[in-house]
Amino acid sequence: MKLTKSALLALAIEGLMIAGMVFVAAKKPAKAETPEPAVMLSFPEPVKPEAPPEKKIEPPKPQQHKVVHEALREKPEPVPKIEEPKPVAQAAPVTLPAKPVEPPRPAPPPTVSESFKGEVKAAVQAAMVYPPSARMAHVVGKTKVAFVYQDGRVSNLSVVVSSGSGMLDAAARRAVESAAYPSPPVEFSGKPLQFEVWVRFFLNDTIEN
Repeated sequence: MKLTKSALLALAIEGLMIAGMVFVAAKKPAKAETPEPAVMLSFPEPVKPEAPPEKKIEPPKPQQHKVVHEALREKPEPVPKIEEPKPVAQAAPVTLPAKPVEPPRPAPPPTVSESFKGEVKAAVQAAMVYPPSARMAHVVGKTKVAFVYQDGRVSNLSVVVSSGSGMLDAAARRAVESAAYPSPPVEFSGKPLQFEVWVRFFLNDTIEN
């Protein structure tokens, strides 16, 4: 295809214009870009983890090698020696101290029935004679006497509690000695019995409890 002169001229002009524009653009200084200020960021220092305590590594114990004892080896059995028996010295006899012989304990007193006790007390009170001088002086009181009774007889007479009057105490002793006592029960025949009796002295003839 053949171009006309006018078309070729138009292409040449357009090329020159494009080349001029490129040349002009290359001559313009490029604007210097202002650098943006750098922002400094501060970060906390990382915390160092504490190192675990070092474990003491014990050296491996040396293995004990089994040693074959010479005694395990077969040896001829020794012939036992027969020794003559030695005379044994006889020990001296040990004498132990003899234990002290305890004296026999006295047998407990027999238990007397209340009915028999009442008969003995009534016999003593019935034998009481009020001293005339004490009655005239209006002296009253009671005396406690103790004695041993055996088969209708008394012994070891004593005043346990005084009435405060010598005349009344003496009259109480005489009542015990002169009383007509009942016979003891069969189980108490020949056995001593201990008694304590109150002897009472009152003007109205009433026995005080």
